[in-house]
Amino acid sequence: MSLLLLAVLSSHYMTFAALAGAMAVDYLLWQRKVRRLSLMDWLVLLAPLVVLGSIVVLIWNPLLSGITKQAAENGFADRLTLFWWNLRDLNRGEFAVGILLLLAPMLYFSGKRNLYLLRGTVCIAVYCFVMAMVSPQPVNQTLVSDVRYLIPLIPLSMALAVAVIGILTRKAPVWVAIAFGLVAFWTNLLNGGPCFPEGFRSTLKNYASELLDPPSDPYTVAAKWISDNVSEDQSIWVLPDYMNYPLMYHAPKAMYAWQLKWPPEPQFKDLPAIHFQGRVPPDYIIAFGPVVQQVRQLIAGWQNSGYQQIATIDCFWHDEFRPELFWRSFKTRTGYNPDTDIIHIFKKKGGTN
Repeated sequence: MSLLLLAVLSSHYMTFAALAGAMAVDYLLWQRKVRRLSLMDWLVLLAPLVVLGSIVVLIWNPLLSGITKQAAENGFADRLTLFWWNLRDLNRGEFAVGILLLLAPMLYFSGKRNLYLLRGTVCIAVYCFVMAMVSPQPVNQTLVSDVRYLIPLIPLSMALAVAVIGILTRKAPVWVAIAFGLVAFWTNLLNGGPCFPEGFRSTLKNYASELLDPPSDPYTVAAKWISDNVSEDQSIWVLPDYMNYPLMYHAPKAMYAWQLKWPPEPQFKDLPAIHFQGRVPPDYIIAFGPVVQQVRQLIAGWQNSGYQQIATIDCFWHDEFRPELFWRSFKTRTGYNPDTDIIHIFKKKGGTN
């Protein structure tokens, strides 16, 4: 157990903290009554974890990263908000079946003395709480949880849902349990889907339909345009800047400009000037979505900039195939504004960099 926990610590600090918190609460409330650990047990459990874990943390110290400063922006009230978001979006992201998760402790206290119903629910609550306490997610920049941190709860949530369905259908024919399971796991009805903007759906069916008829996405069409029109010695400034990175993989021959600030840090001082913001004008500017308005103002303010718009790509600018289901669209977006919601491409007149 000590070595397994060390492996989790080495993989992801926040997951380790949430898992350790859930295990500690479970031990204090229940397992110490089954087997109380002796002093030697604690030494065997904690000594390798503390000694080897300290080496790991000293080498990869999260307190020295900018993420720690970002996390400090949240007060305790903000972290309670994150805790609520974790619970809410665990359900909305379909990591758990919300109604069945609520029923688990209720069934336990109503006389169905399956202790795992209560232990599992408490484990999920503690995990979400500890994750909220250690998460670097700034509350003031979003309205949803970073559900990727909750992925380890999926197997437990599934097990609890199956246990609840088993109890509720114990005296019914087996086909009732199967039908209940199909509704619970193949639709979002018991997640409260009809109450959310996405409405009632079968997520599994939507995934299958998406595979048969893939929707368009901005990165594919932009990468194709770059591959067809930009040579290896030409540079591109991509806005918003985070949209650089998928294009680097799918259209790698172009040079992606202005990713670093000036003056450079010592390790970057020998890089070509095109990599630093504002030093050398890029050959192309690719603006995804509403940012094109700021790009036009910026170009107009540059003296002798010599940029002109040479193309547009009629595709909704934002990626909507995110794994988070509350951000995912399974169909191609239509009805968007062609002035602000597509991809605009500008080119500098004259030669290349």
